[in-house]
Amino acid sequence: MGFELVMNLNLRFLKTGVVVLLLMQLTGCIEENEVSPDPAASASELTLEFTNPAGTDVIATPDIVVSIAGTVQSTASIDYVAWQNDRGGQGYADGKESWVTGDIVLQLGTNIITVTATDSFDAQVSRTLTVERENTAPSASNIEPTGPELLFSYKADLSNAAPVEDASILQEQVYFYVQPSSEWTNRGIQSIRVNCCKGIAGPGDGEGYSFPKDTTQAPWSRSIGLSSFAVGGTRRMRVTATFNDGSNSDSSVFDFTIAPPGDQPNSAPLISGVPSGTATGDVQYSFRPSAQDPDGDTMKFSIVNKPAWAEFRSSTGRLFGTPSANDVGRHDNIIISVSDGQESTALPAFAIDVEAVSAGSATLAWSIPTERTDNTPLGNNLAGFNVYYGQESGDYSNKVILDNSGLTTYMVDNLSNGQWFFIVTAFDSDGLESNPSNEGQKTF
Repeated sequence: MGFELVMNLNLRFLKTGVVVLLLMQLTGCIEENEVSPDPAASASELTLEFTNPAGTDVIATPDIVVSIAGTVQSTASIDYVAWQNDRGGQGYADGKESWVTGDIVLQLGTNIITVTATDSFDAQVSRTLTVERENTAPSASNIEPTGPELLFSYKADLSNAAPVEDASILQEQVYFYVQPSSEWTNRGIQSIRVNCCKGIAGPGDGEGYSFPKDTTQAPWSRSIGLSSFAVGGTRRMRVTATFNDGSNSDSSVFDFTIAPPGDQPNSAPLISGVPSGTATGDVQYSFRPSAQDPDGDTMKFSIVNKPAWAEFRSSTGRLFGTPSANDVGRHDNIIISVSDGQESTALPAFAIDVEAVSAGSATLAWSIPTERTDNTPLGNNLAGFNVYYGQESGDYSNKVILDNSGLTTYMVDNLSNGQWFFIVTAFDSDGLESNPSNEGQKTF
């Protein structure tokens, strides 16, 4: 039996054609004065760093949500870590010395997210992440990389491998290997060459490539000693494939920095999250763990016993897919792990029981926007609506496109037992998408 969720969305368009949906106020949010920086706080006693994303204060994403992770160090104990988006929304992070915000809903354009840590002395430190939500689709997490990926490991069996790009790699013997793109494998690979390691910054700046290494079979790996390269330098590797027809691919480059051997003890990456143990036929399943590395190392995810109906993203750890009626049954002993290149950490093994299609439904209702934010008429530019829904708040893994600007209701059916979350956006004739509506939810 369905239910009606009236969102009462007062939609208006900006002059640029972007839709804005007025969000309902969140309850139980922290007050602004609880996270305002204390001018008496000492930066030398309290520090806050981002580990995901690491090494930057500005990112761009087409996704509706973003999750931030980091660490805090203080001479006193940490009371709490809070976040606030200048475009709306605030809350507390999960964890203290090592923390993760969970999914933060983004508005189109620039979102300045301020993360503030407070210790037991009431000292505070803040750091901002500027997130540019681009008006593009589909989500980047649903797109396979178009080029090859270069990874490294300190072990000959290539275990605990992590991406080379932006990594800090020890001044030791390292095993580098290439994961070819589908474009490469489809053309047939005769050999892959790895050129190491041009100096582009710091010690060794200006040095050319040396140690050309060719390999002629998978795994496309070579061992390279980095002991001769100066610590602190930024180095570049170049990867090129030769195909069976004798032609060569374009070269791909990957940059990393050199760290002294045994410079600091490595901390294993952290991973958390509880995947749903049920999926429903013809309904998309999605789970994405939260992960962070205390050392700020680049992380790579892997999976064991992936169901045949699902896809997996090594860059985010996201497991998703739509099972069919033929997939009904139990898919057991699934293990998702994350590596920083030296150590791996895994979630507990879990199972997914695929159930037959159920009959739960939810009816959503909204108002049609008629004006832009400058109060000028919208006219005929409204083109339709997008309905997003999923079984985790902020993670809307299912999408329905409604190419009808006159609709004010839509029924989502075939929903399995459990809790479901819904948002609606609108789009105009130029394809620009709005900010998300307030979130509705229903439990079956």
